[in-house]
Amino acid sequence: MPAWAYQWLVQVPEPEGSWVLPLDVQPRGPTAETPTQVAIHQLAQARASQGTEAPRPVVALDSAYEVGQLAQAHLEADLVVRLAKNRVFRRAPQPYAGRGRPHKHGPPFKLQDASTQGPADRSASLEHPVYGSVTVEAWTTLHVEDAPAAPFTVVRVQVEHLPRHGRPMPLWLAWIGGELPQDLHQIWRWYLRRFTVEHAFRFAKQQLGWTTVRLRHPTAADRWTWLVAAVFWQLWLARPVVAEQRLPWERPLPPQRLTPGRVRRAVGGLLGTLGTPARVPQPRGKSPGRHPGQRPELAPRFPVAHRPRPKAA
Repeated sequence: MPAWAYQWLVQVPEPEGSWVLPLDVQPRGPTAETPTQVAIHQLAQARASQGTEAPRPVVALDSAYEVGQLAQAHLEADLVVRLAKNRVFRRAPQPYAGRGRPHKHGPPFKLQDASTQGPADRSASLEHPVYGSVTVEAWTTLHVEDAPAAPFTVVRVQVEHLPRHGRPMPLWLAWIGGELPQDLHQIWRWYLRRFTVEHAFRFAKQQLGWTTVRLRHPTAADRWTWLVAAVFWQLWLARPVVAEQRLPWERPLPPQRLTPGRVRRAVGGLLGTLGTPARVPQPRGKSPGRHPGQRPELAPRFPVAHRPRPKAA
């Protein structure tokens, strides 16, 4: 059905844990904008609704978003975008020598070719209790060919090992926005919060039934999606006032560390004490059923829509 794909903008309120607070949900139909354009619209709208005293947020995005368009948008936020390992960027051009046409781009910067990268502009290393030695390197003033006037910073994160795994491939990130933080390791710490969102989507699907309901119309899907988004806020507000109900094999948690699943398990007793302003339902008797000769219309069906694959930059 059209408009079943949705794009969420959520806030991660805690450095650790599995809580997210939805800020906006936008459907993406067959003729909708690209994910990057929808994200730019969502971020601009969210920042416009905040006051001028609100702190500058940090937004983490995966590799499905185009860094060139994000850099050109000049959003009032700092963006940490994951990069595909086959991306190629350009350095700033050399100063004009006075002959011929000025260059628009400098030498290429290939993520898969270390010989094109050269020394990093900034670097930092530390010893992590889980990842071992962690090295972060940053190259500034890079751009894509379509947007030479929108530079950004490319960051490479290399860890010694992952839990129960060997030495992984480096993690490439793009920093778009203000100046780099003094502690370069803060960049990958910010990006790790994005994995909390993936757990929230799994919770919405498996526990809240977001994709269990088979709705036939896009407007009904929009209403149901916003109801699911509101449930996240209701569980977050109920966390300090519910009593933990854990399963026998689960470890006890303090009230400030309860997960969304445990709060959902315990919120039923809270709702029973709060009551409801709705009236008690009145019995209406047995349904008369269909009238003689009544033939309901067939449910509307929509043609399958295919989006063209985006061109690689």
